[in-house]
Order: sequence, then structure tokens, then C-alpha cells
Amino acid sequence: EVMMTFVHMLEANPYYGCAYWFVTLDLPNMPSEAILAVSSVGIRLIDEDTRHVLMHLLYRDMIAWGFSPTSFMLTVLDRKARKGSTTYYFGTQDGKDIKGLAAAHKDVTRGTAGLEDYRDGTFVDWD
Repeated sequence: EVMMTFVHMLEANPYYGCAYWFVTLDLPNMPSEAILAVSSVGIRLIDEDTRHVLMHLLYRDMIAWGFSPTSFMLTVLDRKARKGSTTYYFGTQDGKDIKGLAAAHKDVTRGTAGLEDYRDGTFVDWD
């Protein structure tokens, strides 16, 4: 029981189980560089200096994603507005690796139905 309590305490940490990449950003009210963290529940954007979570995007809200040689892109439903979506572009040469790990986590957590894949400028249905 003590061991499970310890594991639950670790899981409560927003950085638990993440893989990390440095990315560049061009987003309002955000730093120009940050850390992109991929975990089993979603993708977090972390301030490189303060280590605070700037953004937490859940897999259930992701409707499209992909990569190019210089970026990783992600389109997320806007649940607060209850309509529309927002597409984020993260500058990185590791887009393929980020997408691969996120896709593996998404497969485990909810499956791939309905998610589109953006590869080299072209959307491709996963189905």
C-alpha cells in the first residue's frame, strides 16, 4: 500500500513519464523557446526557465497532427469556445519522433479513429 501511494504521488507530478524536446514558438504571450513534453495523457508546453506548464493539450481534444522537416503541428478542439479549433506549430527537427511517440500514447489511451495525420504538407486520414 505504501508503494502504491508513492506511485500515485509520482503520477500526480505533471512531468511524470514525459519525453522532452526543445521547440521554438511563435505564439502570443508565450516565450520564443520552450520544452515540449509528451506523456500518456497529452502534450505539455513547459517554460524553459521557470519549468511551469504553459499549456496542456489532451489527446481527446486533438483532431490532427503531423510534422515537416522543420516543425511539429497539432490541431486541437477549442472546448472553451465550444466551436472551432486551434492549430499550433512548434519549430523542431524532431517532429517525426514527437509525432511517433504521441501517436503510440494515443493508440493506447483511446485509439486513432478520427485523427488525421499531417505529413509533409498533406493531410492523410488514419482510417
